[in-house]
Amino acid sequence: MRFKLDENMPVVVAEILRDSGYDAETVYSEAISGINDPELLDAVLVAVRRWLLAAAESPPRPGALRIVSNNRIRVRTTPNPD
Repeated sequence: MRFKLDENMPVVVAEILRDSGYDAETVYSEAISGINDPELLDAVLVAVRRWLLAAAESPPRPGALRIVSNNRIRVRTTPNPD
């Protein structure tokens, strides 16, 4: 499970979640603290657009996870349980 904590949550909560095995980021660690809603929406739309373009170029493999950020797209695959 993934968590993103906004300014209303103490940063230590992300640390506790990570120590418990969760993927947790804060708006501070992603340099988006204090960003207004229209700017955040623009960033999300850029990421969605990049994901759609990447998905159109190569169909996802079963179990593949695409991680889209503003500057790159990563593809993680899980090993086949054969």
